[in-house]
Amino acid sequence: MTRIPFSISKSEAVLVGRCVELYLRSNADEFTTPFSTVIENYLKPFLPAQDPFAVIESVTLPGDADWIVNEGEGNRGGILYSRSTPAVIYVSVGGVHSAVSFGRKKKFLDQLLIEWVREILPDGYERWFLSPEEELRAFIQDLDSLRAENKSEATEDHKALAAEIMLLFSDEQNVTARDFFEVGRLLAKLLIGVQRVLFDIQQFHFAWYPLTDPMDEEESQLWQTVEDSQVIEPLNFQEFISPSDWAVDCLASLSRLAELECVERCTQANLWLHHLIQDVRLLPEDVNQPYADGLGIDEFGGFIFLAHSIRGFAMLLQGELSGRHHQEDDETWKLDARSFCPRMLKLSANSQLARVHGSLDWLQDHYFTSKITREPGIVVTLLKDGIEAIVKTVWPSDFVGRTTLSAVLKQRINTEKGKALVLAQTAMHLHKVYRNPSTHDFNHFNVTLGQAYAFAGEIRVMAEIAETLLRDRD
Repeated sequence: MTRIPFSISKSEAVLVGRCVELYLRSNADEFTTPFSTVIENYLKPFLPAQDPFAVIESVTLPGDADWIVNEGEGNRGGILYSRSTPAVIYVSVGGVHSAVSFGRKKKFLDQLLIEWVREILPDGYERWFLSPEEELRAFIQDLDSLRAENKSEATEDHKALAAEIMLLFSDEQNVTARDFFEVGRLLAKLLIGVQRVLFDIQQFHFAWYPLTDPMDEEESQLWQTVEDSQVIEPLNFQEFISPSDWAVDCLASLSRLAELECVERCTQANLWLHHLIQDVRLLPEDVNQPYADGLGIDEFGGFIFLAHSIRGFAMLLQGELSGRHHQEDDETWKLDARSFCPRMLKLSANSQLARVHGSLDWLQDHYFTSKITREPGIVVTLLKDGIEAIVKTVWPSDFVGRTTLSAVLKQRINTEKGKALVLAQTAMHLHKVYRNPSTHDFNHFNVTLGQAYAFAGEIRVMAEIAETLLRDRD
């Protein structure tokens, strides 16, 4: 299925490039690092935090509330869930009812990347596509299920996954962010090199200073610096590289950075960059191991200091790039927030029903109530993959193996009755009339404002039918 790339700001491109390179390098040999691990450690700390829930002190339980954990069965309080209020978990303690209301989970960059590569991910990523209340309910019902699924993440095809993410920067929409993506990859190479060159270096001797010999205060301080430098990144690249090989790799990355215009504009980082290039060029070309090739204590100390300087430079450059383009990134964010198809609300084929309702509610509150009627086709772009998402929610087993939405719907139309038949027929109509044209003729696709209203209404009807079918099934 043809996908529409989402916009990525320049600062985000640096982060994505860093993640992609770390992911590729951490899986290059015998190591198996899931993509989710890289996202958790290298991307999410830079993203906006979300308030997971709000407590409501006093509530009236809805009529269809079902017990998840019964009150009094060895529990301090009971927990209830209602399909009529899917964003709320109810708590009953001693006959007093309160609730935990979950805010809609917006899709930030981590979720967008996971959804972009969803089709080639192995089992184990289901938790990324759960709404907060669904995740909590699954956690309460089966504490081990989500944790067990994560074990298979290491079987993912890391090269194919990285290639899919790189496709985002081949699109004209992100043309201005391509160099920043490359900067991120180069920074990751520098940081990996620093970690490799310092890895377990305390097993080596200083020149003529074996570990068993007493050290003076200066040597002791230098030794402590080496020990403190072992934990540099959450990922662990446990292969030592010789100073000479490290200098070659490092010089290639630094020289490439010096060629990029976006780096040249960073005054402080660019000045430091050219000093580092000169310092790296001064390293001996035939030093394989510091202790065996006779690096003296001064040269060895300078070698360690240079490695730390390159790590500091990488952090400075990333910070200076983000600061220099902060206003531009902020404008990109505001433009996306004001657009008719904000990326945080755009549906995917794997969106949950809660997310479908969230996007529909946003449209009703922010688009259809406004006077703006320009580009109503964007409404279809925002919601079109919700057709498959709703059908998958009702008939998930139909999508096992190689199949298409059209094939699934044809089979269901021939076999279903009642509400299920209405759902399948509505989905097939929207699939043929709107989803396919908007996917394959995106640059030329357009609809009237009335059609946009009708399309959003039909999606809501599908979501309501799906909820009814699931409730009846339970």
